[in-house]
Amino acid sequence: MGCQPSAAADSQLIVAISDHAAAFKYDGILIRPDGTVVRPLGLTWVSNYNANPVLLPGGKELLFLADSPALGSSAPHYAL
Repeated sequence: MGCQPSAAADSQLIVAISDHAAAFKYDGILIRPDGTVVRPLGLTWVSNYNANPVLLPGGKELLFLADSPALGSSAPHYAL
């Protein structure tokens, strides 16, 4: 599972994947550099198995891999 955190270009936010809230439901979480959690992102509506989050420049959009064959070509675009 891709669990390397990704920092926004301005280094004010970090995104990571965690199943801390619910076992085997890998959600994205926004974290401040001091380690405090800003908020969970609710990515498990896409898939329970999400990985490799990357914050795009500006810190308002996120790309991640979702293991969900049912999505096919209709993969969602997630904006923060």
